[in-house]
Amino acid sequence: MAQSYPDIEDLIMAGFSESHTLFLAQVAIEKPDFLSQLIQLTFSNIDPLSKRAAWPLRKVFDSHPQLISPYLDTFVERLPEIQQESVMRTICSILARTEIPEKHHGFLIGFCSEKILQGNTSIAVLANCMDIFYQIARNEPALVRELELMFEIIIPTASAGIKSKMNIIRRKVKKAASRKS
Repeated sequence: MAQSYPDIEDLIMAGFSESHTLFLAQVAIEKPDFLSQLIQLTFSNIDPLSKRAAWPLRKVFDSHPQLISPYLDTFVERLPEIQQESVMRTICSILARTEIPEKHHGFLIGFCSEKILQGNTSIAVLANCMDIFYQIARNEPALVRELELMFEIIIPTASAGIKSKMNIIRRKVKKAASRKS
């Protein structure tokens, strides 16, 4: 039976620092039930609780990605529900650095395409969506071409950071193509 942490919300809201985030991540690493509750609160869309619950997830992923892996389906399936930019940034960042199961490829290609082409997507979410799209597309020439077409659409208004991200992905595409030749 899962242990409940009735004061988890108070614990999350008790601090707003890097050290507090690291503390919450350590608790989540040591207590799987706490990690599960952190994930539930991340997707609750309660401001600022959701974003503060999301921050430790990135720290857990950075040091113990295997603890986050069982929740990847939840992350993908609940992406459209996320209302807070910082939560979206955290979840997309984790997905961008994960081997995404094939069953989610179609959905994520559509989701990331929408975010890439939307004019109001934050730079961090946009960059992560570009990484997710490329990760899925890297072995599919038609999808790589689709990503390049999206780059052409957004380049006139892209920030320097996004242009840099485009160039990084283009170099990866070129390097992969040269290995296949």
